[in-house]
Amino acid sequence: MIDSTAPVAVITGGGGGIGWATGRRLGAEGWTVVLADIDPDAGRRAADVGSRAESRFLDVADASSLRPFIDAVGTDHGRVDALICAAGIEPPLDLAGLDVAGWDRTLQVPRSWTATASRSPGSVSACRTPATSGACSRNGAN
Repeated sequence: MIDSTAPVAVITGGGGGIGWATGRRLGAEGWTVVLADIDPDAGRRAADVGSRAESRFLDVADASSLRPFIDAVGTDHGRVDALICAAGIEPPLDLAGLDVAGWDRTLQVPRSWTATASRSPGSVSACRTPATSGACSRNGAN
């Protein structure tokens, strides 16, 4: 357990882009930040986020891993105060041969992840989910 008094944020896609930038911001504000990413290099970037940051492997396309992941973070840190869904899947796009089912999956994964994780016992209790990403917090103040 890193710091049981600091608020805890889980950020999917935390190894890069918007997820990593969000982690840096929260880390600077004193949050414990769990960077969840499929990229093994995300762990090396956790040190850049702050002293209360860690990285854990997560494949957001694997729906069966979602609830256990959030439950494990909650157990390890005593709580999950925010869930920031910045991960997504991005298949190679060939606009001439766009696969509608694949595109639908690309848009669905972050929304499904938010809904599934927010229903974990003891995890976040309020959610708001925009079209392709989401943020949840225990008190619903997003």
